[in-house]
Amino acid sequence: MKKQVLIFAILISTFYSFSQTLDVKWSKPMMYDNKLDGFFNNFIDANSKYIYAYYSNMAIKPKKAQRKMKFIAYDKNSMEKVAEARVKGYSNNKAEQQKYNGLNYYKTLVFENVLYTFWIKDEKEKEELYVETYDAGLKQIASLKKIYEINSNSSKRSKYGRSILVLSNKVFGEKVIIGGELPTVKEQNVKFEYKLLNSDLTFADADQVELPIKLLGKNYGLTSSYTFGDDGNLYVKSYVSMSKEERKNT
Repeated sequence: MKKQVLIFAILISTFYSFSQTLDVKWSKPMMYDNKLDGFFNNFIDANSKYIYAYYSNMAIKPKKAQRKMKFIAYDKNSMEKVAEARVKGYSNNKAEQQKYNGLNYYKTLVFENVLYTFWIKDEKEKEELYVETYDAGLKQIASLKKIYEINSNSSKRSKYGRSILVLSNKVFGEKVIIGGELPTVKEQNVKFEYKLLNSDLTFADADQVELPIKLLGKNYGLTSSYTFGDDGNLYVKSYVSMSKEERKNT
């Protein structure tokens, strides 16, 4: 039975004019079993009190991954375990677990008083975005619900990339952006639609933007990268293919 021992380090940085030192304070060892608990996957994010970590079972086959999932909150100063949320794979209630059928874990946003966990469901001609909500102590305060969907160019698209994205910015009022690139035909400009949500996921604004790039072949996901800036602006980076003649004229 595979086991994993975790020891976290708290790094305290002290800056001098010409040098930098790091003081390391180790947490107590924590042992986890893949079959029972799942292994440490990654740190999600932090707020003023807690650091949140994501655990899931390890599996060679993707279909067997994410059968067990949980989040753990650690005290930001001591790294002592404070709370955990057993998200998936721990309940004997079949109806409770069946709600995750067909859903793939996407990401978790951490704000000061709330955490949002997002899931994506791949349908034949569309992608659906779901969310469930936890308070800072990892108590579920809103159950899983669908909040967005977007059409896909192809049922095979999800194998190569996603159309949907979720962005957030803590500095800009803990706002959230959900959206995606709309289905596009060859030689047409790619369009991106988005919704701006408040920190409680209520609607704030929406818009659609035409990008300066054209679809040249098959589309297997997002064509551009997106950043939600601290100034509240959405920044888009696109790579534009140009012919020799076009390059000469620029």
